[in-house]
Amino acid sequence: MAIDLVTSASFVPASEILSQTVEAILEIVVSANDVLFKKDSFKKLASYLERIVPVLKELKGKCISNSESLNNAIQILNREIKAAKQLTVECSTKSKVYLLMNSRGIVRRLEGTMREISRGLSLLPLASLELSSAIVVEIGNLCDSMQKAEFKAAITEEEILEKIETGIQERNADRSYANNLLVLIAEAVGIPTERSALKREFEDFKSEIENVRLRKDKAEAIQMDQIIALLERADAASSPKEKEMKYFTKRKSLGSQPLEPLQSFYCPITRDVMVDPVETSSGQTFERSAIEKWFTEGNNLCPLTMTPLDTSILRPNKTLRQSIEEWKDRNTMITIASMKPNLTSGDEEEVVQCLGQLKDLCEQRDMHREWVILENYISVLIQLLGGKNRDIRNRVLVILHILTKDSDDAKVHLQNIGGSETNDQDRVAKVDGAIELVVRSLGRRTDERRLAVALLLDLSKYNVLRDSIGTVQGCILLLVTMASGDDYQAARDAEEILENLSYSDQNVIQMARANYFKHLLQRLSTGPDDVKLIMATAIADMELTDHNKVVLLERGALRPLLNWVSHGGIQMKSVAVKALRNLSSVPKNGLQMIKEGASRPLLDLLHLGSSSSALREQVAATVMHLAVSTMSQESTETPVSLLESDEDVFMVFSLINLTGPEIQQNLLQIFQALCQSPSAAYIKTKLTQVELLVGCLCLALLDRLTSSKYLKETSHIHVRIEKLMQGCCACSAIQVLIQLCERDIGNVRLNAVKLFCFLVKDGDEATILEHVRQKCIETLLRIIQSFNDDEEVASAVGIIANLPENDQITQWLVDAGAIPIIFRFLRSGRLNDSNRSQLVESAVGAICRFTSPTNLEWQKRAAEADVIPMLVQLLDSGTTLTKYHAATSLSRFSRSSLQLSRTIPKKKGFWCLSAPPETACPVHGGICSVESSFCLLEADAVIPLARVLEETDAGLCEASLDALLTLIEGERLQNGSKVLAEANAITPMIRCLTSPSLRLQEQALHALERIFRLPEFKQKYGAAAQMPLVDLTQRGNSSMKSLSARILAHLNHHDTQDDRHQVCAFSVEEPSQFLLACTHGAYWWRKERTFQINGWTIAEAQTAQPPFHHEPVALTM
Repeated sequence: MAIDLVTSASFVPASEILSQTVEAILEIVVSANDVLFKKDSFKKLASYLERIVPVLKELKGKCISNSESLNNAIQILNREIKAAKQLTVECSTKSKVYLLMNSRGIVRRLEGTMREISRGLSLLPLASLELSSAIVVEIGNLCDSMQKAEFKAAITEEEILEKIETGIQERNADRSYANNLLVLIAEAVGIPTERSALKREFEDFKSEIENVRLRKDKAEAIQMDQIIALLERADAASSPKEKEMKYFTKRKSLGSQPLEPLQSFYCPITRDVMVDPVETSSGQTFERSAIEKWFTEGNNLCPLTMTPLDTSILRPNKTLRQSIEEWKDRNTMITIASMKPNLTSGDEEEVVQCLGQLKDLCEQRDMHREWVILENYISVLIQLLGGKNRDIRNRVLVILHILTKDSDDAKVHLQNIGGSETNDQDRVAKVDGAIELVVRSLGRRTDERRLAVALLLDLSKYNVLRDSIGTVQGCILLLVTMASGDDYQAARDAEEILENLSYSDQNVIQMARANYFKHLLQRLSTGPDDVKLIMATAIADMELTDHNKVVLLERGALRPLLNWVSHGGIQMKSVAVKALRNLSSVPKNGLQMIKEGASRPLLDLLHLGSSSSALREQVAATVMHLAVSTMSQESTETPVSLLESDEDVFMVFSLINLTGPEIQQNLLQIFQALCQSPSAAYIKTKLTQVELLVGCLCLALLDRLTSSKYLKETSHIHVRIEKLMQGCCACSAIQVLIQLCERDIGNVRLNAVKLFCFLVKDGDEATILEHVRQKCIETLLRIIQSFNDDEEVASAVGIIANLPENDQITQWLVDAGAIPIIFRFLRSGRLNDSNRSQLVESAVGAICRFTSPTNLEWQKRAAEADVIPMLVQLLDSGTTLTKYHAATSLSRFSRSSLQLSRTIPKKKGFWCLSAPPETACPVHGGICSVESSFCLLEADAVIPLARVLEETDAGLCEASLDALLTLIEGERLQNGSKVLAEANAITPMIRCLTSPSLRLQEQALHALERIFRLPEFKQKYGAAAQMPLVDLTQRGNSSMKSLSARILAHLNHHDTQDDRHQVCAFSVEEPSQFLLACTHGAYWWRKERTFQINGWTIAEAQTAQPPFHHEPVALTM
């Protein structure tokens, strides 16, 4: 090799020497990349050497003689390049730690080599060599640069060396000092800080001492021994087994009884064992603090010899101090070894005392903690942690925290609790037992909880134990609870533990199950694809509360999931959609997802022919949730629409005929929800136009599918379009739903019936009549009779109730026996309460169609089914809509009562021998019954109808009033009014005059106008009607004003007149007159344009607002 350079140039040609030198330089340049330490410095050296190569090559090309000056220069270059090569080899093969310890020497050798090479170059006889000017200039530059080149140890290297020197000088035996120092060394030389890696590197360093001894370098050997002694204190420097053997060997040699201190250990001043002994100028030794105090008090004589002292001289007595420390260590070691039986004695007082002593020892020195660990106190402490005494548990947690803080050995002992390790599974079991006891303390009182979480924080920094912490049942839940607690320090510790545990995907999922989503959301957004998939799967499968679903969406779960829906692979799409389905079940989330554009990619997937059936099912369910969310919008909000275009509406509905049952039911539910949203009118309108826009739909679908990035085969697209056209052509939504109702496919039929019910209500009458045929009627009745599902039955009855009142449809219903079916069902108690009110409303609405007064046959059929008593009963117990339908039906029945009332037959023969006469109906004058004439009096319906007038719903009051007014039509006024009065119906009628409903006001006004024609009712109720009537003269329409004025005039008509008062019978349209109503009459007074009324000055009669709503007032002149 070129390393074996010739050192004597007298016997070898100069050209050969130069070739070998060039070869050696090139080897150094290559080797510089392989050094383990100071790589930058060696690269710097290599760069200078590379610049020498051209110089040497040019010298080689010259015919040069072996002059003395040239030989000297070549000798220097040979020697220094050999040294550089040797240094490069050493730094490539020796221990990194060893190289760090010798970093200062390496720097010195590099600098020396550079300067010597520079000197060798400067000795070249340039003038006689006839070199080119460029080479000469380059040699000059090289010499100058290499002379100035500096190599320095890095700051971290210097700090480490200073710490080592300090530790050696101070005899530092602290384990944590050695641990930290070893970690700093590892980081400086670029090796892992794991225990195994540190131990391996330390062993390599220790092996270097043999090479040093072989070189007989005593100084370096002593220095390395000191460094090894310092670093051996580190946990990684030796295995727990090795430390244990070393410890017990020493402990057994000490005996079992503590030794008394030697007399020399005592300070002559304090009479106590010295801690920091110092020697004075007289040669006597004292405790530093004691002698310094002696000097401070003005004494300059030796306390023992009374000889003068130089107060500036106090020399540490290191030998004595070491002896004292060894004595203390011996006694402490014996004490620690003898305390364990006290902890297992069962005497709680003794245990508490012993734990206090043990805590003090652990706090004194790091070495004491190591001895406690080696004596296997941790297993005893863990057993105590499982006891019932809270004070003992707290003390144990404190000691365990002291022992495990910055101590891998303690954590290893904790790992091995229960005996020797046999296999990995056994290790885990043992760890779990210890960790579980610590975790149990997390659920106890505040002080114990705080200590336990601090201990777990230290344990969570150790990889093996960290793995076990997350597997302890309930641990993560307790930590999450603590992280949001009021105890700041405990919350911060718990949060840090969760951070440490978050390395594991399973731990992150457990945290999410405990409502701690921070790490799950981080991984979902920024993790690798496989981790994102795991997190999305967790969201999809977790049972989340509504609150947590909202939290996940608000904190950023939506964006990455939507991105997967749009751009991910099939598996990613499937998981993302499933997660969105879970989150979208909360209406607030659904609305937010629509606002952030989630509907478009989901609808695209739904329309996509290449999507799997399972994926489309998940998509359909998610879109259904979005549709349901639109039902919850507040009226004050800007409406959010799921299906924003006609194309979307037709496209989604068209899929009903092209998909399987699971997807069909979700699609039907989508439209059910939309029919209850702010866009209900739009959706219903578009659904009735489906058959008109099939061509537009197919063209739009063709355009979308052919431009889709998911599909590649045009033929597949056209097949899809053809199927769509076959399924949708000339087929309206109503017709599709009727077909689905006729098929007995569980949930599909149920949802089809429900959507059909929504579309029929307020739907297009012509479209409904076009498609609803007798077969459809029979299907609906069959569904009602089946009683399979309460919701389905309620919706089917609702369809019948909302179908247009067409004679043909009603006749089909009658012929099919609908009346007893519906009524029997109405009386059934099988329904759940949640569906009961809806069903009763629909049933009463359906029965209403059979009560038309134009068809007495239908009415009789209904009456024979005992419908009327049920309607009367519902006036008191039904919902508002139920009462409305009941009142409407009773009104219709009552309109037929007069013609159906049977005339009372004349008596024949002897009165005394004839049967008692039948009682005539006081209203209809004939013989009435519920079944034959549908009489309201016979049905006891008048009083319930009167009570309904007290309701606040105007429509309901109108229906009730309609029914009551049938009793006073035509010649029945006198008798009917009496019946109404007896039922207390007239007073509610008067109150109807103040209703906001104009129709109800008009109804009541016309009814009262007729009733007040009768003097007895005028006298009894006229006063109560005055104020509402006067109010109507002010704010009613023209016809109501006029009628109100006439009624007022009629009410205030007297047989005699008072000269001071005039009867008010005028039109309030006259601007100069003002009407004032009083309890006993209406008076007006004109005095110019000003009126005085109980202190009120009415300057403008047209705009004045007298206090009619207050007590009646009288006009004063």
